[in-house]
Amino acid sequence: MGRSFWPQAVGILVIVVGVVLLLNAVGVHVGNVLGVLFAALVIVVGLALLRRSRRPVRPTFQDRFFGNLRVTEGWTGADATYQVGAGELVLDLTKAPASEGERAIEVNVVVGRAEVIVPKDLALTVDAEVIVGAARVPGQQSGGLMRRLTYASPDYATATRRVRLNVDVTVGELVVRQAG
Repeated sequence: MGRSFWPQAVGILVIVVGVVLLLNAVGVHVGNVLGVLFAALVIVVGLALLRRSRRPVRPTFQDRFFGNLRVTEGWTGADATYQVGAGELVLDLTKAPASEGERAIEVNVVVGRAEVIVPKDLALTVDAEVIVGAARVPGQQSGGLMRRLTYASPDYATATRRVRLNVDVTVGELVVRQAG
C-alpha cells in the first residue's frame, strides 16, 4: 500500500504555523516567553510529522487523522503500521495469531494516546519515543521531554514468535503492557 499523504501535509502546515507564531512572538511581543515556547512546540510537532512520513509503510496499514483507532482483531500477524493524527490508538494483540518469526509493528500518534496490549506468551522488543508526555513499557516509566524507552522480553532472542514494536508519540501518552 502507498504512503499516507497526511503526515507530510500536516507537518508542513504545522511548521508554517509555528514559524509565523515564532516571528509574531519575537517581532511584536518580545517579552512573550509563553508564545515563543508554544511556537517552538508547534515547530517540533511539525518536524516530527515530517520525520515519520519518510518511514516505510508496512503491508498492513491503517491511519486516522482525527479520532480513535481501535485494532482489537484486525492484526493478522503480519508486519503493520498504525497512525493517528489526534486521538487515541489502541492496539490489542491478545486475540491475534502471531505467526512464527519476527514481525514489525510501527505505531505513530501525533497528539493523543497510544496503548498496545501484548499477550504474555509473545516475545516482545519495544523501541518507544515520546517527545512531550509520558511513556510506560514493561518495567519502566518516564515523563517529560524527549523520552526514549527500550524493552526486550528475556526470551526474545530464542522465541519462535516475536514482535518488534516501534512506537512514536509526539505529544501525549504511551502505554505498552502485557495482558494477563
